[in-house]
Amino acid sequence: MYFVGNCLIDMYSKCGDVDTARNVFDGMPKRNEVSWTSMMSGYGMHGRGNEAMDIFENMQKAGFVPDDVSFLLPVQSIMLVLLTCWLALGD
Repeated sequence: MYFVGNCLIDMYSKCGDVDTARNVFDGMPKRNEVSWTSMMSGYGMHGRGNEAMDIFENMQKAGFVPDDVSFLLPVQSIMLVLLTCWLALGD
């Protein structure tokens, strides 16, 4: 059950369709650490830092303890947003 859902989240995120990835995530009856991390990664790779932070907070509320990777993903997404803004200001 986890494997297919997690793969779909990853695939849609990598294809740029993070909203569909979120629909898959929301439709999963149960989630594991990979589900939460995959969704945070999807938001992170597309610069959606607020959503990554929301997932991070909800993961903790659901009783999952963040590991090193899941802790850094929201930070990565926020840094991507800051870098994009900095580059835009340079133009």
